[in-house]
Amino acid sequence: MPKLSPPSYQTRAQAQKTKPVTHCPYCEGNAIIKKGVRVKKYEIAQLYYYRHCRKKFTPLANKHHTYPLKVIIEVLNTYNRFNTQEAAAKAVARKYSLPVSAQNVANWLNDFKDVLFFSKMRAAITRPAGADNAF
Repeated sequence: MPKLSPPSYQTRAQAQKTKPVTHCPYCEGNAIIKKGVRVKKYEIAQLYYYRHCRKKFTPLANKHHTYPLKVIIEVLNTYNRFNTQEAAAKAVARKYSLPVSAQNVANWLNDFKDVLFFSKMRAAITRPAGADNAF
């Protein structure tokens, strides 16, 4: 897998534009401080620290995902426009110059199925006419 050059990484300023953290997710304390950044494969995540419970955390909604949330949302939106998983992956890979595969799309559809309401309707819309009467 090709490594991205440093200019294509997300800058520290972009990492700090995320929604400000107001409390510790472990103990609900509110005296948190910024404690560096975590360099992920395709982005930089701001780290926070709470001294009382000595926990370090990040507020990102896409925890445990390699790709930035913007890329994941773009892929899911492209897929919801009646593209195949392969076509959605290729379109976003060209746009962001990232290696996105059809398997990534399938995994993201499974991970975010509770918020993707269109996925439930997609099966009914793309079903051929008369298929609901067949046994």
